[in-house]
Amino acid sequence: KFKRVFGPFPHGGQLKEALGIVRKIFPYRDGKCRPAVFLQGPTLKEDRKIKQSRPCFSFQIGLCPGCCIGKISPADYAKTTRRLSLLLDGKIGALERDLERAMAAEAKARRFEVAEVAKRQLFALRHIRDASLVKADELAPAGFRIEAYDVAHYAGTNAVGVMAVLEDGWPKKASYRTFTLRGKHRGDDLAALRELLECRLDHPEWGVPSLIVADGNLQRELAESLCRAAGIPVPVTSVVKDDRHRAARLDGPEAQVKMYRREILLANSEAHRFAVATLRAKTRKQATGKTRRRS
Repeated sequence: KFKRVFGPFPHGGQLKEALGIVRKIFPYRDGKCRPAVFLQGPTLKEDRKIKQSRPCFSFQIGLCPGCCIGKISPADYAKTTRRLSLLLDGKIGALERDLERAMAAEAKARRFEVAEVAKRQLFALRHIRDASLVKADELAPAGFRIEAYDVAHYAGTNAVGVMAVLEDGWPKKASYRTFTLRGKHRGDDLAALRELLECRLDHPEWGVPSLIVADGNLQRELAESLCRAAGIPVPVTSVVKDDRHRAARLDGPEAQVKMYRREILLANSEAHRFAVATLRAKTRKQATGKTRRRS
């Protein structure tokens, strides 16, 4: 029996892609998973046998919480399904508050690993909210290319720059690029962005974007200046964040901001996500290399 039904959704392909992202944040079992088994058996021997059984493939890749081997309690799985319902109903604010309360409660109880999971879910959810992935039902014109740029660093060190690309309104990950920033920017994001943009403009073979998205108005002004100097008339928009690093408003040419609001938010969100992931991977690689040298 179905307790809730969502839809209809006009674009099945977009919904499938969105659910693929959602499932990485809130793992759940689907029709391909083995039947759920919660550890409520009559004997300890049966519980031990269930725990030692082989989990489904979705669990092994992080998309299922392990219902088939009793890795999650009925109460915790009920929390996951309730949060999924809030998300698919578009009640993002209520879901954020729920996660914030859960994070605070778990931290107070000194269950820091559980609190960290809620923190990561909240961080990822805010990117989905900004991009309006679940309820979006319109696409940009065919061949319309949006590029968004971002830089990330740890206290001014290990700076990385990235470019995220949207085509026809959706991420084109094959066109994403990372840039090794060689200048000593010492945490100066504008100087790092200048190096990134100059490097990007040295690659005309990548094509000319239809629209550029910058992370802030100073960054937008810098991108406009460099594009003018290079003789590339590309409109530039910016996403201005509040003190909680959430999108507060969009600035730039009014026509583009009004027409491509969803795509601008999505591109900005993707660039930030990609920058953070790239920085973490770089730092992890360096740490692994140091460990090997010491051993």
